[in-house]
Amino acid sequence: MRLKNAPIFLSLCRMTKTPLLLCLTLNTLLAIQPLNAGEPDEEFLDAMREVGYFDEALLYLDKMGTSPLSTAAFRQAIPYQRGMTLISASQRTTDNLKRTRMLRSAEVSLREFAENHSQHPLRTKAQIQLGNVLVEKADQQMELGRRGNNQTLIASARSSFQQAHEYFSGLRDGLEERLDPINTVQFDPSQKEQKEARDNLRTDYLQSLVYVASVSEAAAGAEEEGSDERKALLEKAAGEFGMIYKAYRRKTVGLYSRLYQARCLQKLGQELDALSLYTDLFDQPNDAPVFRDVKLQAIELAMRIWLDEKHKKYAEAVNRGSTWLRSADRDERNSQRGCAIRLSLAKGNLLYAAYLDEKQPGNTQANQLRADAKDVATDLTKIRNPYQREARELLADIRGGGEVKMTDIPRAATFAEARDLSNEAMQEFQNANYLMAMLPERIRYEKDEDEKKKLSGRLKQSTVDVARFRQQALVNLELALKFTDGDAPQDDLNLIRVFLAQIYLSRGQYHNTAVIGEFLARHYTATSTAQPGAQLALNAYQQIARTQPMSEQFARAKLKSLGQFVLDTWPAESETAEAALVLISFAVEDADLKKTRELLDRIPEAADKRGDAERMVGRAYWAAYLRAIDGKAASEPKTPEVLALATDAMNILAAGVGKLTSDQPIDYPTGLSVLALAQAYLENHRAVEAMNVVDAIGYGPMQLIKGDGAFADKSPLVEETLRTALKSYVGAANETGASGKINATIIELKKHSGNDAEGKKRLIGTLVGVAQTLQKQLAAASPEQRTSLAASFATFLEQVGKEASDFQTLFWVGDSFRTLALASDSGKGQPTAEAAEYYIQAQEVYDDILAKGKADSKFFVTSTSAVQIKLRSVTVKRRLYKFTAAMDLLVEVLSAHPMMVNVQKEAALTYQEWAGFPDRRALYLKAVAGAHPDMDRKNENAVWGWGKIGKLTQGNPRFREEYFEARLKMAECRYLYGASASGAEKAKYLAYAKQDIYRTSRAYPKLGGDQHQAQFDALLRKIQAALKEPQRGLAAFKQKK
Repeated sequence: MRLKNAPIFLSLCRMTKTPLLLCLTLNTLLAIQPLNAGEPDEEFLDAMREVGYFDEALLYLDKMGTSPLSTAAFRQAIPYQRGMTLISASQRTTDNLKRTRMLRSAEVSLREFAENHSQHPLRTKAQIQLGNVLVEKADQQMELGRRGNNQTLIASARSSFQQAHEYFSGLRDGLEERLDPINTVQFDPSQKEQKEARDNLRTDYLQSLVYVASVSEAAAGAEEEGSDERKALLEKAAGEFGMIYKAYRRKTVGLYSRLYQARCLQKLGQELDALSLYTDLFDQPNDAPVFRDVKLQAIELAMRIWLDEKHKKYAEAVNRGSTWLRSADRDERNSQRGCAIRLSLAKGNLLYAAYLDEKQPGNTQANQLRADAKDVATDLTKIRNPYQREARELLADIRGGGEVKMTDIPRAATFAEARDLSNEAMQEFQNANYLMAMLPERIRYEKDEDEKKKLSGRLKQSTVDVARFRQQALVNLELALKFTDGDAPQDDLNLIRVFLAQIYLSRGQYHNTAVIGEFLARHYTATSTAQPGAQLALNAYQQIARTQPMSEQFARAKLKSLGQFVLDTWPAESETAEAALVLISFAVEDADLKKTRELLDRIPEAADKRGDAERMVGRAYWAAYLRAIDGKAASEPKTPEVLALATDAMNILAAGVGKLTSDQPIDYPTGLSVLALAQAYLENHRAVEAMNVVDAIGYGPMQLIKGDGAFADKSPLVEETLRTALKSYVGAANETGASGKINATIIELKKHSGNDAEGKKRLIGTLVGVAQTLQKQLAAASPEQRTSLAASFATFLEQVGKEASDFQTLFWVGDSFRTLALASDSGKGQPTAEAAEYYIQAQEVYDDILAKGKADSKFFVTSTSAVQIKLRSVTVKRRLYKFTAAMDLLVEVLSAHPMMVNVQKEAALTYQEWAGFPDRRALYLKAVAGAHPDMDRKNENAVWGWGKIGKLTQGNPRFREEYFEARLKMAECRYLYGASASGAEKAKYLAYAKQDIYRTSRAYPKLGGDQHQAQFDALLRKIQAALKEPQRGLAAFKQKK
């Protein structure tokens, strides 16, 4: 069993994505007649996939898996068919998240089939499609990377292309190995199955040859233009295609390989060599459909070279293009490639005319060429195609201007004349009207002054044309209705009504438009003019609601009624999207999220307005989420329902924003959608995606705040964009290029926040919020990530410290620097350079706080705030070995607050640590006995030392921990002092240390619990070792008792 139209390398068929390539079926490529499917199940499935009913196809496969109506052979191939369906569906969606999921599911299904059916005829096809999934992934990574200028994604794309190349190379080698023993075997008629299997194997092998070369060409797209890597990949692909052509030049696969070889040469800049190969192809005598497809592609690509300013082969372009146009059938002319050739032909006619004018002004051939260009471009504007806009612009360049005069307008004398004249005028009016609506936006964003001048000329001409042809159409449309009799075809009459409604709409006669449009929609529902009529009526009612306050309620009621009628009458038509959008806007106003989602689901995925609807609904979900969390603390847990709002907003907005293109003008509502998506990504902890959206080329918010961007003149949105960008850069700090954007964004944010108190408050709030986010990331970071995150966090702290002036914020900054230092500091020996730098920054903030407190008595928030800061400062100074300064601060505090036990502890600890330095051993004794006699307190030491701390805290439950710590530290200081002495002094202080522990254990046998007991025991063993006694620890005291 074989598929009737098995798609080859589906991911490479979308010319707007990877430029690869093989928009053919397998049977077309290899010129092998397909076998009859012989399976109604399979034919039905193919039909559903062909028209894009992928959900229905998947549901059908699920049902047929258990249906007694399906054959065993079909059921066996269901995983393969599911994988193929998912791949096809992934190419129709612009929702990147949905596309990724589909590809992942396709990979699972295809792998299941390939692994479980090693002898199945479709196994190789499944293996090929597994490679196809790799290319799809690479394609998606490259597209997203280019869109967001994300080098990490582009690098991933390169890696994925490399994997795909290795995969297909291995598949090719395996097929060749299987084919070698049977390639030349002559099968007799009784061996039909063996011959068919051999032919299928040959087909798969030839297909794999093309895939290997095609992946090399695709991979070149992930490299920088002009790079050695790109050149090497294209040369490799050209060489591989050339080898296929050389071996199979008489087969269709050889001709296609020749075509792709030429395309690679064209990309390499070897255009004349490529042109030589193209010429060979479209001079082939065979006119079979497969050959015509090769020729069609060759002419399309060759046109680009002929029309290039470097070559100026305009005559050749006109000759070849005109010859093709005369011989092409309707389907070929109206195909995407056919339309591309027709546009190139129209351009070629104009370029050739200009060339002849330059050589010989007034040349009659030049005039004919311009007339031909106008005819070709006009025909191209009459059908929906990707080049319609360019064709309209070309017509604006061709057509001459002039003032509108009633005497210049041709007037009909019969119904037929009026119909034809109005049709002609309407075509011209629609083209000019389109340009008049589109050109201002293009002029706004155009950077090249010459091009801007050219576009302005087109706009001026289009304005004149709109007035002229609207008047001509109006006169003759009204005449047509006047000449109407019983013999006039109803379809002609209705078309005239549609045109008349369009003219009325353009003239602001909204009620007339609405009446005619709704009449057509409700009374001629089954005709081709009903839906255009409904669309016009909807537009008119919207204009009435916006511009006529007295009729607003009437228009809104009409919009709801007519919108629902359109959805119910034409539920599966993409043109109904406008009606759904209208109803969605009402549902958004009513905060009815369920209704917005239901209406969104009724808009086909491929509809032009689907993206607009997704962005509108996504914004509604995001607004609902913001309302749900408004006024609540960030630390407050969110309910599952609230979290679902953020997730739904993200997914819907991602689908809508994913449909934007980098060259699409972005208006204010669309910009808000993109900004909301970035914020939704951040809320869902997907900072890398947020950064890609913020920086997206063409529509990213960071571009919209510049120049003539949609946000540039809206200060609050500029600030909001910068805040969002800053959060995304920080969240993605470990991504290449992110950290470098942080400082620049902070500078911009400071500039836009202003110098007033409110602006500074917003700025500090943003910086603190972002820093706290980074602080959380730092806590969860791996050792490899920690250094860069810590540096980014420090950058934020420094900025906050510069901007803040209140105690609490500065205290948080200083403590955060101190925390960074502690995290980088083992606490043993000299601190690392990184830790020392953070300690110094903490100290600078603490000094600033103390200076501000000294200058302003109201600066500190509590009476103990200054003491708190001084103690923090002491810990920092001590770690930086600034012991004198630390003790000065401690004595200053203790002179005023001698009973602060925590401060006394810090003073004793400072002496103890200081004593460990050369020539400072005497400070161990000060750590025990205290120092700094206070004249105001009868010469009592301001610093108590461990001895007095222990004495004054003994028996007080409130200071239980402080007591045991003091006793331990006192013994430790005496031990360290004795260990650094010699002779009798050594023995004396070691004995003191031992006695301290013994007395404490006598008073409190449990020594304050297991932790303290273990510390006393360890210290005692050291003392015993120094005294050359058995190291039995606390057990020695039990024996002594």
